[in-house]
Amino acid sequence: MHEAGYRGYIARKKPLIKDSNRWKRMLWVRQHWLKPKQFWDSILWSDESKFNLFGSNGRQIVWRQTNESMKRECLKPTVKCGGGSVMVWDCMAASGVGNLIMARNMAKTISQWFVKNQINTLKWHAQSPDLNPIEHAWDELERRMKRHSPKNKEELWMILKKEWKGIGRDVTSRLVNSMSKRFQEVMKHHGGPTRY
Repeated sequence: MHEAGYRGYIARKKPLIKDSNRWKRMLWVRQHWLKPKQFWDSILWSDESKFNLFGSNGRQIVWRQTNESMKRECLKPTVKCGGGSVMVWDCMAASGVGNLIMARNMAKTISQWFVKNQINTLKWHAQSPDLNPIEHAWDELERRMKRHSPKNKEELWMILKKEWKGIGRDVTSRLVNSMSKRFQEVMKHHGGPTRY
């Protein structure tokens, strides 16, 4: 296998996309493919995300030598019950981020607010986080949070707000302007998972 150019890799974690949703994703992309940049710049992207007080939900890679597995800087410490977390909701546009809100299960409340305020929404398909630029804004916030070691949920919340506000227009604009590349990926993978 090695001679043929194959190596072992950790499989990427991506949401399972049912065949019916693959078709819907490709249809959605076709319907929105030719929308101008101004259209995407006018979209307010919203979502909720969870941030843990202690450690991330995922696997952590460390660079070390063979005999360094138990060195303190090569370990991923854990605590019982994860130490707590903060659930947040926010929005962003190409022009920047909104004001982070601490919340749980905001989807219904937000949907009702959109209806009450007569705000048009994009029809969104299940299993399509790769088409929502705010997902990568959350990733950026997660990276920024690694510079900090909050001691409690209140401190975590304060740092989250500060770091979220630090995500500049250059980042949000780049994320929103990636829609055409996201569309290309969806079509290339026949509606399946993309690198986004």
